[in-house]
Amino acid sequence: MYTPLVLVPTGHDFRLLSRDSEEYVTIKPQAYDALAQATEQNDILPLPVARLAEQKWGLKLMGLNCKHVVHVRAPTRFHYENASWELSLRCDYDCEHCYLGRKQTETLGMRRRDKILGAMSNLGIYRLQITGGEPLIDRFFEESYLAAYSRGMLIRVSTNASQLYRKQILQLFVDYPPLHLAVSMYGSTATSYEALTRAQPGAFERFVLGIRAAAEAGIKMRINIIVTKHNEHEVTDMERLADSVGVEHVVYTRLTATYKGRGDVLKAQSNKVKPIKKRSAFADCEAGRSFFHVDPLGRASICKIARDPYIRLNTDDISLLVPIADELLARSDACKMCNMQSRCSTCPPMVADYRMAGAPREFFCQCS
Repeated sequence: MYTPLVLVPTGHDFRLLSRDSEEYVTIKPQAYDALAQATEQNDILPLPVARLAEQKWGLKLMGLNCKHVVHVRAPTRFHYENASWELSLRCDYDCEHCYLGRKQTETLGMRRRDKILGAMSNLGIYRLQITGGEPLIDRFFEESYLAAYSRGMLIRVSTNASQLYRKQILQLFVDYPPLHLAVSMYGSTATSYEALTRAQPGAFERFVLGIRAAAEAGIKMRINIIVTKHNEHEVTDMERLADSVGVEHVVYTRLTATYKGRGDVLKAQSNKVKPIKKRSAFADCEAGRSFFHVDPLGRASICKIARDPYIRLNTDDISLLVPIADELLARSDACKMCNMQSRCSTCPPMVADYRMAGAPREFFCQCS
């Protein structure tokens, strides 16, 4: 059942959230208890909560039954909040630059996926990124999405939009709105788009059809413009295309090695790559502490890049991720002597993959 609000006890506070907003409201423990009790007893949504929801998110919930309005998450002793989950590595594209490298097609059925989602929920996860491969071609995508939704998770979906034109997919996102769809754009013409994605003819037309259909349906999206040697001359046109459907966009000009440290994917790198920004230093990363990544076989790692060592989500002790994170997030000996170490913004697992791939230093080093 769709409920517009989710009530989440975290390890730090109690949060009232709207299903389609990044913002939340912190409430007092007594208010959590009262709202949880009102939901259990089928009471009307308390007036202060209804007013708050209208002021904060524009939701008209006055006089509605709590059970139809709020999903109350149970307290947990764990402090995890965010996770990413690859349903499958299968994809209908074969992008030259893909960080997944050679894709294995192993995946799990719904019974085991339900156990994975149950474990995530018990660990406190309430924000979930569903990704792949291409998740929308997964045969259990809709069931997986709804199973996560029914556990009170706020969901982002990463997609190439090739399936967004399908009525069944659109209706799913209309009935059960995601936080947003993160859509990758690979060109503004069929020639450049299909050169990079190595997809079947018509892929670009299906992409445009999909993002227009989703925009018309009111589904929240963000477009990630991926710049490579195939489309570097079309950046302005790609931005115009994103603007034409009223979708915010971000331009990415840097490619990464595969998470296994292969560098052949870097051959697609654009010649117009932007210099590494002198951002704030890499510090206080929550990978392995309040966040983790789950692959298609239920193996949890601290993030998408640093996948080894891993734990088995339904078998191993989740606390094992903390010492793994301590080890993987430490600077390597090669970086410890660098005078930029205290200011470097590139994460250590990414540096390790670039080094393994034999990438030029300017791909990852701020002092190169």
